[in-house]
Amino acid sequence: MKVTPGWSIGYYFIPILNLFKTFQAIKETLQISRNPKGWFYQPGGQLLGWWWAVWLFSGVMTWVSTKAYMKAESTTEYQAASNLSIMDEGISIVLIIVAGNFVNTIARI
Repeated sequence: MKVTPGWSIGYYFIPILNLFKTFQAIKETLQISRNPKGWFYQPGGQLLGWWWAVWLFSGVMTWVSTKAYMKAESTTEYQAASNLSIMDEGISIVLIIVAGNFVNTIARI
């Protein structure tokens, strides 16, 4: 594998690299769990692409809701920031469900 187990965790904490190396780490893990000998030629799966897109969107939503809280000066602005934060948490729940699906997929094989 190109991404070692230690780096698959470490990339989450490195700006810029966490945008694409986390995808690569999860893709390789799914591929190797399906076929350890010919893992490189295994597809990552459609769910992986959706997870990555939602994960990136969640990062943007977190940034937007944080900025909204920082700029809020009125009750209405705080309420809008709270609504953004609630939407972000909903997206996080979807990500947790998909991550659980990845774990189940790997465990079944």
